[in-house]
Amino acid sequence: MWGLGALAVGGTATALGHGSPVDSPALRQTMGALFGTTVISGIVYADLPGAAGRMDLYLPEGEGPFPVLAWNAGSGWRSDRGFQGGDAVARGLVPAGYAVAAFSVRSAREDAFPAQVLDATAAVRHLRENAGELRVDPGRIAVGGNSSGGWNALMAGLTAVSYTHLTLPTICSV
Repeated sequence: MWGLGALAVGGTATALGHGSPVDSPALRQTMGALFGTTVISGIVYADLPGAAGRMDLYLPEGEGPFPVLAWNAGSGWRSDRGFQGGDAVARGLVPAGYAVAAFSVRSAREDAFPAQVLDATAAVRHLRENAGELRVDPGRIAVGGNSSGGWNALMAGLTAVSYTHLTLPTICSV
């Protein structure tokens, strides 16, 4: 039996503004030099419109497998660039031996609810199914985000587990 944790974080800082190139040689070189981080940008976890369905993976030095935080930056569901800000989260976690997978989901303009929940769940599933290649531990995946990204993380954690094997108590009978 596996479990999936959800973590909502109140805020994050990033050196990259909206529209900045996330997949830049300068960023990879700087992250590697300062934090011993390998950056794999532009992983496609699902074929979705715009920048949705994309993931940037930040890995510590070593062979792994590493515990991983799947991170989604919030935007009030107005943007499909939820992978932005993953570098700031990685700066805090990668030196401690954790990987960070910053992923994007569809904006509300691209598709209506529950598309964002499905996208977040698909990102986690991609990490689990490709764990060996990505050097992450499929049994140690946490999901987090800030603002709407935190909500996406919470919903991914709540909806990813099948509860069909449980007998739930009757709250009231009609």
